[in-house]
Amino acid sequence: MTQMIPDGDVSLYWGDELDSVDMADVMASALLVASDADQLPVISEASLLDLLLDDTTDLSMLLDFEKTPDELHMQWTSSVEAKASTRPRKLCSHPGCGKTARVKGHCTAHGGRRSCSEPGCTKVPQVGAKCSNHGGFTNCTVEGCKKRAQSKGLCKTHGGGMRCQADGCTKAVTSNGRCRSHGGGSKCSVANCIKWAQRRGLCTSHAKQM
Repeated sequence: MTQMIPDGDVSLYWGDELDSVDMADVMASALLVASDADQLPVISEASLLDLLLDDTTDLSMLLDFEKTPDELHMQWTSSVEAKASTRPRKLCSHPGCGKTARVKGHCTAHGGRRSCSEPGCTKVPQVGAKCSNHGGFTNCTVEGCKKRAQSKGLCKTHGGGMRCQADGCTKAVTSNGRCRSHGGGSKCSVANCIKWAQRRGLCTSHAKQM
């Protein structure tokens, strides 16, 4: 039969089979704390599960009814942060690579990145799991404008994106923090072409030919 043992503002439902002296039972009893939610510290499910499954966690903090909810929350948060700072980072599983793993156990250079959901496309998704070529973008919010938004819902023409660092210039950045008029951007890499490069060092016309 289950008994209810009130202690302070929190009621602990304690089963007959539990022994408060044994830490394994303390772990079990901690999971049975189920009274007024306002009296308990705010703990995320992921953090709670990680700490409960860790043999080094001092779960007696959950049963310290002399502390206020805020004090319990601060103590729990400190414990979570301390463990996170000492947790070893996962490395790329590619032989000889010491970079941090991103996706599926690999770093970005070795395929550890998400791809566009369009079949056969390996580009990085931007919006809605799609790359910019397959609809993964948002349009400028200015009425009648069909250009792609860069930031704040606006295209470069209407104030989106970074501005040139040159004093008094309000043009959009092309490269190196500057607009084309102030040293940003580069010309097409094809011999004798004087057009501005748009992507992969090529102007739009030569990029389409590749």
